[in-house]
Amino acid sequence: MNNTRELKDKFEKLKARSLKKDASIYGTDLWGKWHNLAVRQYEPAKEFFIERLHDVRPDWRRASVSLLGFHYELEDHILEIIRNLLINDADPGVRISAASVLGSQGRFLENSLVNALVHDPDPFVRRSAFSALLDLAGVPYKVKLEEEDNIRSKKITPSLDQVKRILHEQNLLTKISLLEEWKG
Repeated sequence: MNNTRELKDKFEKLKARSLKKDASIYGTDLWGKWHNLAVRQYEPAKEFFIERLHDVRPDWRRASVSLLGFHYELEDHILEIIRNLLINDADPGVRISAASVLGSQGRFLENSLVNALVHDPDPFVRRSAFSALLDLAGVPYKVKLEEEDNIRSKKITPSLDQVKRILHEQNLLTKISLLEEWKG
């Protein structure tokens, strides 16, 4: 049996297990197996993850957002689904994953991230959107880590004003002007 056929057979078995109503991706061997396929950028797995973005099970939506966003180059229509999940999904874990993915594959100014930063009721989602906006703006990693430490130690809260302050301190003036034009 050749490698391609073996991989396809493994994929089909994994898919059948995962589609069972009670199949959880976390706390089982499923996450690791799906992650291995994502690392290999196996295209049928990508299609499976795209389908799972609409799954009724939040753990599958959350994992699919992450597996897609951190292992595949995403087309605009898939990023649009992820933006929608960031703004509308009932599960905060899904929204956190969506913000992280948009921070790596979106572009500044990602309106859905600003909306999440300003309006999301969950503080961890707001924090994730804050961090993602700093990534997209090109804030140096060390500065971003320091600001995240400031949030953890409650010196600051993630907000649009804090993003503007950091961009100003980093002399990212064109990014500030884009934020100034934002109308939420």
